[in-house]
Amino acid sequence: MKGSKKSLWNVTYLMFLLVAIIILFYWYSAQNDKRIEAQNRTYATDAARQTGNRIGDEFKNALNRI
Repeated sequence: MKGSKKSLWNVTYLMFLLVAIIILFYWYSAQNDKRIEAQNRTYATDAARQTGNRIGDEFKNALNRI
């Protein structure tokens, strides 16, 4: 009787830990997705700014040649 109660508690603890790990994994994944989206927005903004600067420089060079 004691052995079966002990193994039932062990299974219960194991299931609880498994559920906690799964919840933490999903939370981590959601936070990571948000971080990656923010990095991508920053990258896109910087790339657009640099492209705009290059185009502006080309126009300035063309204007100077004229």
